[in-house]
Order: sequence, then C-alpha cells, then structure tokens
Amino acid sequence: MFCLLFALMLVFSSLTTAFAGSKELSNSGDLTKKNILKMVEKYNLETVPEDELPEGMIPDDRIKSLDDLEATIIEHLNMPSHVDLGIIGKDDNNLSMTRSITTPMAASSGATTVYKIVESANNLKLRLSASGKYTTNTSGTKIWTEATGSSVTEYSNKGFTRLHRVESSSVEIKQGDGTIMVQTYKVTLQHYAWVAGFWIKIHKQQMTGTAYHECK
Repeated sequence: MFCLLFALMLVFSSLTTAFAGSKELSNSGDLTKKNILKMVEKYNLETVPEDELPEGMIPDDRIKSLDDLEATIIEHLNMPSHVDLGIIGKDDNNLSMTRSITTPMAASSGATTVYKIVESANNLKLRLSASGKYTTNTSGTKIWTEATGSSVTEYSNKGFTRLHRVESSSVEIKQGDGTIMVQTYKVTLQHYAWVAGFWIKIHKQQMTGTAYHECK
C-alpha cells in the first residue's frame, strides 16, 4: 500500500513539474516588460522616454510577439553601418528635384538657395540645400559666382527612422563652366522600434553623398 501511494505521489509530482515547465515555455514569448527589457539587454540596446523622442513618432502594432521584436532588431543590426547614396544630379529624376526656395533666379544676378530631395532609408527623405550667389555671363547663361552655405534637414518621414545628426555639409562651385555647385554631406540616422509601450533605439547608420545644384 505504501509503495502504491509513493508511486502515485511521484506521478503527480512529475505531472506538476511538466505542467509548470510548459506554462513557463508558453509565456516565454509574451511581450511583458520583463521579456522586452531582457531582449533590450541581450542586444545592448536602450529604451527611450517619449519626451525624448523626435516629433511625429506614432506607435503602431506591427511587432506582435517577442519573436517579431528579435527579428526586427536583427534585421536592423544587419544593415550596413555606412551607406553612400552617390551623386544626386540633374538626371536623377527618380531620387531628387531641384527648386528655388528663397529668391527666384529671374534676375540676371543675385543670391538664392536651391535644394534636392533624396530618400535615405525607411521612407525618410532628406532635403539637401545649398546657397550661393550667381550672375549671367556674356552668353546669357546663369553661373554661380560664390557658394555661401549648405544644410541637410528632414523633408518628410513616415517610419521609425529619423535624422540623428548632421556630421558635415559643405558646398563649392564645381570646376568648369560654373553652372553647378557641389554639396557633399555626411549624416547619422537613428532607427527606432516601438513595442508594447516601449520605444527602443535599435541602430545608428551613417550616410554620405553628393548633390549637384544647377544654376538656372
């Protein structure tokens, strides 16, 4: 009798342990605060308070599980740390457009600012601006006479990638007939993720490029 009772106790104990283990396993993918912070720690990331976020960051529910979160992190960490966007010029109509945004160049001479738009990553578009003085030569062609400044700013953003910092931006008149100013720039982008009330900084990415600004 004692042996039978002991055997039943062993069976009950093993079933209880198995049930507890299966319950723990089933909860391992839950988006709890503890699990999310463990994932953040695993990849040496950091969370960001909402009041420190760039403007316009709107949460969504694309990350529905811990596996989704890890896949998103890995995807971003596998991105190259540096991307060269190449030369954005007058023939790159798919990537850029040039507009006068201050003084129209209808006059034969003066000063103006022009810009191009380039899509960098994850629906983040950057505005590449260059300012300069111009005149009209004897053949009636407008040419740059002085490059006075340049900048890089966000033009539009529809995702979780933002312009973190402009490392450098410079402009000079291209050697030749003076009809083009050349802007070179280097920026750092910050990729974010949102999950269950947490904003997470996932990955920084550096981008460089060149923009040709015509005088016309």
